[in-house]
Amino acid sequence: MSRRPTKSASSPAPRSAAASPAPRSAAASRVAAGDRTDIGALLDSAAAHRAAGRLDAALRHFRLAYAHAPAHPAVAGGLGTLLRDLGRAPEAVRILSDAVRDHPGSAALIATLASALQASGDLKEAVNRYREALKLDPSLLPARANLGLALTELGALDEAIAAYRAVLAKLPDNAELHCNLGWALFASGEVENARRYFERAVLLNPGVALAQEKLGLVRLAERDLKGAAEALARDAEASRGPGWTAAEREAGRPINDRTSTPGLGMVSAYKLAHEADQLRHLHAMGMIGAEGNALASHYDALAAEFESRLGRDAVIPVEGQIAARLGPAYGAPYYMPPCPTLSRGALNTQLDFDAIESAYLAGRPEAVTIDGLLRGEALEALRAFCHTATMWNDVKRGYMGAYLRHGFGAPLLLQIAAELRDALPGVLGPYPLIEMWAYKYDQALNGIETHADCAAVNVNFWLAPDDANLDPASGGLEVFLAEAPASWDFHRYNTDGEAIDLFLEASGHRSQVVPHRSNRAVLFNSNLFHRTHDPRFKPGYTNRRINVTMLFGFRKTNAA
Repeated sequence: MSRRPTKSASSPAPRSAAASPAPRSAAASRVAAGDRTDIGALLDSAAAHRAAGRLDAALRHFRLAYAHAPAHPAVAGGLGTLLRDLGRAPEAVRILSDAVRDHPGSAALIATLASALQASGDLKEAVNRYREALKLDPSLLPARANLGLALTELGALDEAIAAYRAVLAKLPDNAELHCNLGWALFASGEVENARRYFERAVLLNPGVALAQEKLGLVRLAERDLKGAAEALARDAEASRGPGWTAAEREAGRPINDRTSTPGLGMVSAYKLAHEADQLRHLHAMGMIGAEGNALASHYDALAAEFESRLGRDAVIPVEGQIAARLGPAYGAPYYMPPCPTLSRGALNTQLDFDAIESAYLAGRPEAVTIDGLLRGEALEALRAFCHTATMWNDVKRGYMGAYLRHGFGAPLLLQIAAELRDALPGVLGPYPLIEMWAYKYDQALNGIETHADCAAVNVNFWLAPDDANLDPASGGLEVFLAEAPASWDFHRYNTDGEAIDLFLEASGHRSQVVPHRSNRAVLFNSNLFHRTHDPRFKPGYTNRRINVTMLFGFRKTNAA
């Protein structure tokens, strides 16, 4: 599944003069005394809790205020903004829609509603609301910046670029805006111009989200593999923290030797089972010390407990007591081996790439199976990297992802992407790599549901050995002979299962199944709906299904 590449600017909750809070100490006293109808006090207390990171307490106070004054713009705006930021966008949209109905002239409320619609995936309505808010108040810079983001995702690049430039004229030192403008330029084919904005973003703020990653992708598009790998390595280090060096590993640095772990994210029973299996694998390979087995036993016990209480595939946030019980090693890059380029190349030179390209271009649908994609040396190196690198930190229901920000931008992978563009110039030549990931699956759970991806062309290939697959007629990919409508936005074609099912039913549900084979690739139009086809793999750590996905080019759309 695609990951959205850019980030929204923050839209503050609107406040009115009537809602100005009393001094914090007096407000706290009244709330403690039980005067729940003092809206100013409740808003002040909610803001204090939020500033301190006590989001549950902030939410309670916002809800109390909302129960007494649902039409108050500051109350509705504050509650809606917090719900949006907590990932509860549909509820935020409902509350903010009611508030906008009650206060139709409030540009700040309309902009906040637009940001909640954007978070929920309703990009077209978000764009309409941003435009409405900016017509009322053209000075709302966060709304204009977010309008640019939504337009970029909808493919309205010229208008997105104009929106970003208008905000940058007022905020020339905002690194995030430089990054987002660079991505819109990259999508429009202005690679060199995009690179300048990403470089500027990094200079302004080396830690700005995704700037190094996008700079790496631009450098790859410019055929600078070394520069691309260096930028992606810096991005991964900033996102996850530095990994153990070879010298530290050889000196026996304990994997629990961490004071904090950035971006812990989510956890599940099957994720913990994977962590335990990987620790034992690393210890058996002599890559970590005996403490790895002790930590594996700890994760095994937690996995059994989580599975008995929540089910094997339940995914929960790592916070509070859960974080304390997991310990600081969870999610840590304690083993990140090198995965260098190969001097003899990565792709199998015995393949007839001209015939592959002709078959793809003539296909209806555009989908071709390629057996033996990689040279044996490249396959083994990539398989070993995926078995040993501790990078599987995007926890989904039944599978885990490793993205560029996790360290999946290894030089060998970049070499494969570059060689594919050279080998298939009529299919991939016009399209730069825009995203890349690997997914690793639990043997007891299902794979990815039907979706399309946010790209022009998809290359998907598999690494698990053939004898790991219990059903040679399955375990691969089902590609439907239907493209996602160009008017659909990301949320609808990527995650709206009900809408996808109805669309496929109307189109006859015709599909082709490509069974799993080691080193088999499927080259296909990313607009085609597809899903993991009924995986059944043997138990054992190295038998887990692993697919690598490379997305090339940007999806053509008329959604704007």
